[in-house]
Amino acid sequence: MTEQIQQQELLAAVGQKLKAAREAQGITLQEVSSRTRIQNAFLEKIEQGELEGLPGFSFVRGFIRNYAQMLGIDDPELLEQLQAMGRVAQATPPPPMKSSTERLLDAEHGAGLPWPRLVLLALLTILLLWVGYLLVRVFLPSDAAYEAPPAKAPVVQAPAAARPAAPIPAATPAPAPAVGAGVASAPAGRTAAPPSALRVTVRGLEDTWVRYALDRKPPMEILMHPAESATLDADDEVRLTIGKSQGVSVYLNGEEVVLPAERDRLVADLVLNKLTVLKIRN
Repeated sequence: MTEQIQQQELLAAVGQKLKAAREAQGITLQEVSSRTRIQNAFLEKIEQGELEGLPGFSFVRGFIRNYAQMLGIDDPELLEQLQAMGRVAQATPPPPMKSSTERLLDAEHGAGLPWPRLVLLALLTILLLWVGYLLVRVFLPSDAAYEAPPAKAPVVQAPAAARPAAPIPAATPAPAPAVGAGVASAPAGRTAAPPSALRVTVRGLEDTWVRYALDRKPPMEILMHPAESATLDADDEVRLTIGKSQGVSVYLNGEEVVLPAERDRLVADLVLNKLTVLKIRN
């Protein structure tokens, strides 16, 4: 608790210095938010010295640096206060793990199963139903089998021994991979995108936040962690804003997009479209 109070006092001192510099230049908080791409609510909490509601220290440090750079502040004391906040953050112990009883209560109140388990359970249920259907077809008399109504096409293909012999086709196209914007494994080679479409893969290298907008839809934000990746599909364009330039690597239709080499730099409104694909490949 002592470390948290000390960190909050340091944040309050930094926030007061930033607020005073902003007001001296006649700049509103909304203008700062528009120019730095930092949410207005985060800026208010930094100026007021409120830790609650802010992301981790690495994000807060990036926000403060971008804020000070926008105001043109080059103050060694501010840098020392940031370093002190970092030392306090490292000394702060992680929050205690929840007990098994609390975890069970969380699950009972709607935490639910993670989606990979739900998918696995669904596949196992379909497989069991299909095996049961095959057993019924094998052990029921033939008359009963002919009188039974035709079953719907199964999702899981029957084993070759249980299906009637049929000529082997020359080539069977592989099913198209599922398209989604959630966190998934990074592609081994080039990503096969649908015709006239864009596929952007964002691979996490460090903890950072990413804001994206697909085809001029309302933007959304995600937190990226190392070894995680997100796949974004669009028809016309993808707009990205990245909290730290070294925090992620970006691929457009399998081709790597070169990001600024400067560390801790905010990459704002990076537009990726079909013209970008042509420029990269040429």
